[in-house]
Amino acid sequence: YSSAWWLGSMSVLVFGRMLAGVGGGSIDLAMVYTTRVTHQKDRTTWIARMQIPRMLGMLFGPCFQSVLSVLKLDNSSLFGHSLNPQTAPGYFMCFWVTLMG
Repeated sequence: YSSAWWLGSMSVLVFGRMLAGVGGGSIDLAMVYTTRVTHQKDRTTWIARMQIPRMLGMLFGPCFQSVLSVLKLDNSSLFGHSLNPQTAPGYFMCFWVTLMG
């Protein structure tokens, strides 16, 4: 999303949402795979473990945006790119994925 703001392109934004949708669709496939490869007694535990990151994202995402709205990042920049409440979540996710990868 931050690239769409930087490039000023709505098509980049739409492409990013399509890419996120493809990745989000794989959650159902992961659930199906988990039900097929686990024993019935362990299935609930493994499905719950798969849901933990998703629920944490739903919890901390709005909290992170609330912090960004208080910081007033309207005229900030990060390595020459605009940093504002609309682009900061994208930069944060890029940092997080790089850190976890």
